Parts: sequence; structure tokens; C-alpha cells
Amino acid sequence: MKKLPAVLLFVLAFVSATSAQAVAGKVVDVIDGRTLVMETSAGRVTVQLQYVEVPEQGQPLHAIAKDHLSKLTLGRSVEHKTRRLVQGRSIGRTVTFEGVDLSLQMIRDGAAWHEPQTTSDQPAAEAADYSAIQELAKNEKRGVWSVPGIKTPWEVRAENERLARAEETARRLSHPTPVGLGTFHSDTRRPSGQYTPTSTVDARTKMDAWVNVFAGAEKEPFGLLTYSDPKKRFTAVYTSALLTDFVSPAGKERLECRVIMIAPTLNTGGPTKLFLLGFRAISSDYKFSKGKTRMTVMADNQRIYLGAPHGTRGDSIIGVEEIMYYRLTWAQLKKIGSAKQVEFRIDGMMAPLSAEARALFKELATATE
Repeated sequence: MKKLPAVLLFVLAFVSATSAQAVAGKVVDVIDGRTLVMETSAGRVTVQLQYVEVPEQGQPLHAIAKDHLSKLTLGRSVEHKTRRLVQGRSIGRTVTFEGVDLSLQMIRDGAAWHEPQTTSDQPAAEAADYSAIQELAKNEKRGVWSVPGIKTPWEVRAENERLARAEETARRLSHPTPVGLGTFHSDTRRPSGQYTPTSTVDARTKMDAWVNVFAGAEKEPFGLLTYSDPKKRFTAVYTSALLTDFVSPAGKERLECRVIMIAPTLNTGGPTKLFLLGFRAISSDYKFSKGKTRMTVMADNQRIYLGAPHGTRGDSIIGVEEIMYYRLTWAQLKKIGSAKQVEFRIDGMMAPLSAEARALFKELATATE
């Protein structure tokens, strides 16, 4: 029988022991204000205090919080009971030989914040006790409460996430997502975008020729876009073009997809908002107009039946052009955007919807609620 690696044996032994009772050991290292290393009979284990947050790297008191935990624990015997294992760290309550809850002590000394119950899942009664202890430190202006304007770690993380999203949006605006690109564009268009007739365009090239749903879509920014009818009959909010690959045993078809919300500005007695899921493609022959072209969306294995499309078809510069659009409700749009897995099904063809596309669907649903 093959022997288990020593590290795995240690983990199994440690988890088995801690699942039943507290494990005793000596603190031999302190990594930061809430993380320490214990030497136990089963080996060394990295422990993270539960229900607390400490100043992030670069924040005031970051080093002081680590130093404070070192003074409380380094070289001392402590007891620890695992609550959960996360990325190689055991998270739980660590108690000194004096029976003191270190998480609570760090909060009382102002060296840590009490983690919000919304993210910690701390029992309500215990969370109330922790909050009461934090109020004492706050009123006495201890540690983190003595620094005006200091941000909590979860505020810092949220700010960093907002900054990252803003930078990504700026990147996309300055470098728009290339849409509608294929053999057709590279072989038959000049850099200016003008069509260039050529005798070398074969049937396969025509089959790979995809166009943009709206004129100039290849230059549009990624995200939600708006349009106002010059005659003031309606306004619209719609997603930038998204490429979707429909696959069947007969081959693959790439269509461009958008979702659009149209809001009439005139009182016509009709719906106040109209939601459409649209597709457009150019190929050598009519592929969708010949069939029933009924559509079903599978959102986390829940079937959303959209039925037959409305649309147009006609000749294009190369091949033929087909435009299809399906009516859907706001609730259906939200369900598609919120799902973890989405698949479009048109006739016998299937296309998964990317996470980026689902995010745009969700964004449109939120913006038009």
C-alpha cells in the first residue's frame, strides 16, 4: 500500500484531533496581527484568529498590531480549536494559558476590529459581546480608534475593488473589445474599415464573415450604451455587442448578440418597457430563416422558452444577412444575468453564455429595474 505524504498525514492528524477537542501548543512565530504559528505534538500549524480584522499592509498600526500579538503570545503555551481550514490556515479561537480569548483581547486593546457578523457568521449572542467590548475600546480611543479617519480592512478592500473596476472600465474604453472580427474582416477590409472586393474570397471565408449588430460596433466601448430617438418616440439602453458561438453536429456559427431595453416616450397604451434579445449574422446562405428558429435559454438548468423570433433577412455585401430578436421579460433577463451557467439553444444549435456576457445582462437588469 502506498504511503501518504508526511504533510498530508499531519493535516489528517491535526484535523482529526481538533475536530474533537482543543489542541495545545507553543507559539513559535507571529506572521501578522491575527496570524500565528503553533508548535504542537503533531507538528507546526498556522492559526488565524477568528472574528477579527487588523490593519492592512501599508495602513497605520499594521506593524504595531503584529507586535502586540507577539507580546501576548510568543513563546507562550496556548490552546486552539479549529473552526475551519482556509488556504492552509486553521481559523478558530486561540486561548492563552490564562484562559483569555485572544480575539477578544486584541479588540479590547484596540489592536483589531471586530469583523462584521454579515461576513463572519459569528453566533448572534457572541457577536453582541464582541461588539460591546469594541465599544469600550472605541470610547477609550485605544489603538485603531486613536487614529482619525483610519479605514477598516473591509473598507480598504472595497475601495481597492472599486479602483480595479474603474481601471478595467477605463482600459476597455481606451481599448474597445474587438467584435465582429473574423476571416472576412482581415481578408476583405482595409484598415479604414472599407470593404475591398477581391476574387480570392472563397466559400469558407464567406461562412466565417461576421458583422456588427449596429454600424460602428467595432469601435464602441464595452458595457451599457444608450440611444434616444431623434423624434423622441423612445429611448433605449442596450449592451455592447457580444460574440456567441453556436455549435451543432453540422458545424459552428458565430452570431453577435445584444440585449436591449426600449422605453416608449409616447403614451401608446402598450408596455412601458420592452426587452429584446437580438442576434445578427452574415453567412453564405440563410441558416436560421429556413427553420423554425425557436429559442430556449437554460439558466442553471431552468428552462426559459422564448419561442419564435421576429426579424429580417436580406442580401449583404458578402452572403446574406439575418437579424433575429426575441421578446423576454425583465424577470427573465435578471434570471439569465444572475445564473452561474447559461446556455442558448436555437433549433439544434447550442451556445454557452460567457461570464462577461452574463455580467452585462445582469447590469442591464439592474439599470432598468
